[in-house]
Amino acid sequence: MTEIRLVKGDVNYTLEFTIYDSDNNIVDLSEVTSIRLKIKKYGESSLFADIQGNVIGDGKDGKCEFPIGETFKDSVGEFKAEIEITYSSGKVLTAPEIAIKVIPDLG
Repeated sequence: MTEIRLVKGDVNYTLEFTIYDSDNNIVDLSEVTSIRLKIKKYGESSLFADIQGNVIGDGKDGKCEFPIGETFKDSVGEFKAEIEITYSSGKVLTAPEIAIKVIPDLG
């Protein structure tokens, strides 16, 4: 599981990920047409955020990024997330088990 810790009030940063398959091999993202970071607060049924991302470089090294903007500006709590990857062939691959913890700032 990937765990990310953020501080409430932080804005305009980018989260970067490298995607691996179940055998710990880097996933080739060179033919990706859409990549999304879907976030849900624990205990809630609807999505908290659905952020369109970008493949970094040519995609062969599995790197992607998501602009966070003000997504967590006024939030504190625990969130679960997954990255949904759609290829030009129509194949969809999901990278699950991302935990995001947003902690209060010190004031």
